Amino acid sequence: MAGPDFQISIDEILGDKPWVKLPIDDLETGNVQARQSDTDVKEDDKLVGAIRRTKGIIHPIVVKDLKNGKYQVKVGNRRVSAYRILKKEDSRYDKIKAYVVDRDLDDE
Repeated sequence: MAGPDFQISIDEILGDKPWVKLPIDDLETGNVQARQSDTDVKEDDKLVGAIRRTKGIIHPIVVKDLKNGKYQVKVGNRRVSAYRILKKEDSRYDKIKAYVVDRDLDDE
């Protein structure tokens, strides 16, 4: 069985939009995971340590604006989970870098 055939580029999805900083509390977990297994993030996870060392993420997450003040995470659920853990120790993790897209990516 072949995997999905992705015919759209990241440039088509993001366009010229710059990333923005969004409050972690305004993000909802996406219903589609890029990684279907091992998606739980715990305090001792390597991802948490890496984000702590670099004082943030390098690559912004991708979210869809739900038009109600909330955003659904499409790419980066593990990074959001790590930020939620780190937010408890440092307020710098109250917001995360994100690209906001208008299109629904679930069927693409």
